[in-house]
Amino acid sequence: MKKHAMSWFAATIVTSFLLGACSGDSESEDTPDAINGVQNEQTDAENDSTSEVSQTPTESNIDRPEINLPEDMNNNFEDADLGDAEQRVFYDVVQGINATDYAISESDPSLDVLEFYYIADALVDVRTYVRGAAEANDTWTGTAEYYDFSVEIPNERDAIVSYCIDTSGVQTKELDTGQVLPRAEDARDFNFTEVVLQQSEEGVWQVSRIMPRDEEKDAACER
Repeated sequence: MKKHAMSWFAATIVTSFLLGACSGDSESEDTPDAINGVQNEQTDAENDSTSEVSQTPTESNIDRPEINLPEDMNNNFEDADLGDAEQRVFYDVVQGINATDYAISESDPSLDVLEFYYIADALVDVRTYVRGAAEANDTWTGTAEYYDFSVEIPNERDAIVSYCIDTSGVQTKELDTGQVLPRAEDARDFNFTEVVLQQSEEGVWQVSRIMPRDEEKDAACER
């Protein structure tokens, strides 16, 4: 069977997971050492070239991992017009996407960084997806676009985030050979994603649930 481009908020999990990627999104100077396989070094130039997101950690006293991805994994996050509280939630969602991409690139569903940004059912879903990609010997290359972010905070511990993803610039790449595979003619380019988050005692907003796919909302993301 011919392989084609996959996505991590889109393909094999319960909803539309896309293999989001922000090549080398870094934390601020307050970010401490990395955990379990996540690199610590990155230049400002790399950071500026891969994301429009304002890089402001939720809390300066939180020990956060930095995530360096392969140079051919790129994610453009549209800067959202959000208040301070919403921006903190947004930031952690972005870092969760980066964490998943790093695990995909390393073909390792057991990385501790996944537990930093995911809990409960969402952690199971993400690890299942990373494991599936590893078993298929797949990663991805190209550029994914994230836009139309919405952040709701109904109370101090819960949040809901939704956004659109354009994966038309993403292709599957075989891990062992580096071969980039052609996109399928029927590949779905636009995906709507909605996640539920809970704030940890340390102040990290962690995805706890990924909502089921909504094809009508997928279509509304087309541009």
